Amino acid sequence: MSSNDWRFNVLLEEPANIGSPAEPGTRCARAHRSEIVLEIVDTWDQFENLRDDWDRLIAAAGAGPQVFQKHSWIWHWWRTFLGPAQRPAIVTGRRYEQLVLVVPLVAESRFGVRTLSFMGDPVSQYSDIVCDREAVSSADVLAGLTLAARAVGADLLDARRVREDGALSALLQGEGARVTDVQIAPAMNFSDIDSLADIDGRFSGRMRRNRRKKRNRLLEAGEVSFRIVGEGAEALEIVERALELKTGWLAHHGIVSKAFADARFGDFWRSVAGVGDHAVGLTASVLELDDQPIAIELGLRHKSVHCAHVGAFDIAFENLSPGTAQMDALFEACIADGIESYDMLAPADSYKQRLADQFVQVRDFVLPLSAKGRACDLLRLTEGRIIAKAAMNGLPPSLRKLVKSALGV
Repeated sequence: MSSNDWRFNVLLEEPANIGSPAEPGTRCARAHRSEIVLEIVDTWDQFENLRDDWDRLIAAAGAGPQVFQKHSWIWHWWRTFLGPAQRPAIVTGRRYEQLVLVVPLVAESRFGVRTLSFMGDPVSQYSDIVCDREAVSSADVLAGLTLAARAVGADLLDARRVREDGALSALLQGEGARVTDVQIAPAMNFSDIDSLADIDGRFSGRMRRNRRKKRNRLLEAGEVSFRIVGEGAEALEIVERALELKTGWLAHHGIVSKAFADARFGDFWRSVAGVGDHAVGLTASVLELDDQPIAIELGLRHKSVHCAHVGAFDIAFENLSPGTAQMDALFEACIADGIESYDMLAPADSYKQRLADQFVQVRDFVLPLSAKGRACDLLRLTEGRIIAKAAMNGLPPSLRKLVKSALGV
């Protein structure tokens, strides 16, 4: 898609052009001078009816990191996270009745400002659109965003965690959207790796010796086993244990996690694990010591890409580095299964950088859509969450614990 015909600000410059929110459940418009028929999907029944077409589109045109744009992923998010103050505004585009475009948006008002954002927050690690690039032009995407903004009376578009190599990034940059945060998503390319020894070769001799010592100490501690589980009853048990371990680790280090503090986060993963007829590609990998899980990763697989989403280990065994052992076993499994890329997701923590050989920028964008939105953006009101999180996590662990206790998080 060329960015030359992307004119989002022109079409949405004046608040009068946006109008008041339309009634839910209404078909809204046809893209101007295009074969693409656009519609706003904002009811559960409409969304459910999209499943087969959506699945076909992402199977044909979706990329590996777009696991977070799968219908099944958003299905779990909708039933666990969507609140009464939020309104779905999924843009669909059809060409000759065939679905060729999906833009999964949701609207919410805060402090009198109506914001459009991408469905999936806080569990989705990337925001993007799904489209058949042979059939959909940037003008069609523009018209769809225009349609959604008018339908809900939006003042701002808030697009978080947009990969620089995704379909959405170039369009937002071309339209002058402001970048509010930049992170790096590290990944490992497995396409030319044959074994764990190839990965060990990336470390210095000293680090390799330390890794071997830790592996041996773990083996001496008891019987070590490893397994991978997909959706189902067994995965549900693993999810519960992973949430327990991660919550304990966060509390131990006094780290604030808005996502984990929200009960819906756990409900989401329970839904993912337990509802097999809406499978997302859950890959729960478990390292056990004497049949007790001591390190777990809740990962996702889509189109030969493995996304490492939630990692947790038992702090009682921290000196044995169970997380490292679990990752090593998972790497071997990924190589054996033909996985081409292991995406460690943002942020680029030091241990990820030591392993990674691929790095992709992930940006947050804000684009004003009205005078109110421009004022909000000018005052940098959208950066509050980023500044607060950075300030909190910059405190010493003991002080973080005191602040968390006072705030009740």
